Amino acid sequence: MSEKPALNYYQQLKTPEWKKFSVSLKEESGWKCEHCGKPQGDVELTIHHTYYVSNMRLWEYPRCLLMCLCQPCHLKRQEIEQRIYINVADVLRDKTNAELLDQPIHAFFTAGFTLSDTK
Repeated sequence: MSEKPALNYYQQLKTPEWKKFSVSLKEESGWKCEHCGKPQGDVELTIHHTYYVSNMRLWEYPRCLLMCLCQPCHLKRQEIEQRIYINVADVLRDKTNAELLDQPIHAFFTAGFTLSDTK
């Protein structure tokens, strides 16, 4: 199996694969922000990845991890998610790997979903 050529985030945004994929997501959302409902034209629509996975191309993510958002909603969403991730990381920081696996939150967030399901 051949390895993917290394592309940074900004290089990926310029690829035909990303452009086609992002347009399909915007079409699927009716060319409207999934939060405020404002249409493309009134606002610039962007695609938000709820989190990033190492070695996964931007267009390889499953739809459940992507959102079509206008720029203001995108920035607010990133700010809110960042605070959540920081607080969760702080709470779990002193747990061992075994303790993390035993946390109810682990079972809740991992039940029935793996990244291999997205292939």
